Amino acid sequence: MDRCLGTAELLAYFEAAGWVTRSQVHDYLDTLRDNDRHVRPSDAGGYDRLVERLLRKKRGSGRSP
Repeated sequence: MDRCLGTAELLAYFEAAGWVTRSQVHDYLDTLRDNDRHVRPSDAGGYDRLVERLLRKKRGSGRSP
């Protein structure tokens, strides 16, 4: 089943693809929260775990990191 991706999930995919850096993403997420936008995961650690999972998956598939 397909599902919609959230903002943090999209940013995690962008980081795993090398299009943005982690510090840029943390800044984006902070800006969204500062403007009363609901962001999940709500903490930087949760986001970092999401990205690490994607990077492990990418490495396991044989793609270059």
